[in-house]
Amino acid sequence: MASVAEKKALAEGADEIRAAQKEVDGKAKVVPIVDKFTDKDLKATRDIKEVMKDRVEILPGSLGLKLKPETTIAENLQILDEVVHMEDHVQFMIGDVLNYGELTYGRARYDDVLHRTGRAQSTLYQYAQTARLIPFSKRIMELPFTQHRQLNPLGEFPDKLDNALAQIKERDSDLTVADVHAIVDKLKPKKKTTVTKGSKKGVQKEFETEALTKTEDKLLANVDAALDEAEDALTAARPLIFNIKKIDNEYKSELADRLEFFRKFQTEVIKRTGKR
Repeated sequence: MASVAEKKALAEGADEIRAAQKEVDGKAKVVPIVDKFTDKDLKATRDIKEVMKDRVEILPGSLGLKLKPETTIAENLQILDEVVHMEDHVQFMIGDVLNYGELTYGRARYDDVLHRTGRAQSTLYQYAQTARLIPFSKRIMELPFTQHRQLNPLGEFPDKLDNALAQIKERDSDLTVADVHAIVDKLKPKKKTTVTKGSKKGVQKEFETEALTKTEDKLLANVDAALDEAEDALTAARPLIFNIKKIDNEYKSELADRLEFFRKFQTEVIKRTGKR
């Protein structure tokens, strides 16, 4: 039987072995820094799903990511591309969750739950609409959600949607919201629009509206794009705007004054169309 001294020596030896092994393992996990990476270093060798699972830790509250020390430069670039695409398409993720809930639990019951838990926001329903009209197989990774949303009018016309997507993929440069809107506007089914005009005798005359010029069409496309961006910006800033600890009433008053323009414009549009 080993003496107390021998047991102590064996324990100390084991501790030294474990410490040495830990040091070796630690060094092996750290990616060495080089002066310049080669093209081979930058080439991805694994699927992004595996990389995200093995190398990425999502911080509490989704407030950031923590990458493991053994992450290679190629994996770092893969992760970078993935999170950038997530930022561009997070609205699709939200929409897919909502559509799953509606389909699985029933629209009425799911809608009731959303209202009771404070999750029934008009913007989220808009995300769900686009996610429903533009299925995963039709979505383009390089195209942000805001541009995808312009395709909504073609969602119920598969051939026209495919035509629009083909045109988008053929374009070399990045497409703006207005660019996508212009493509969609040329493809979406045209309704015969008539304007009813009264006369002194009470006789009403109907006539077709004139076709828009390219300049006029561009103006309307810019309006749609600007309203989409304004809606997204206000939705994102809403929690901050109504945070009484950070935003004073003076700013809210100034914001209300600026939004008054849109209220007046809306009133004029409703007055002219008779529709809300």
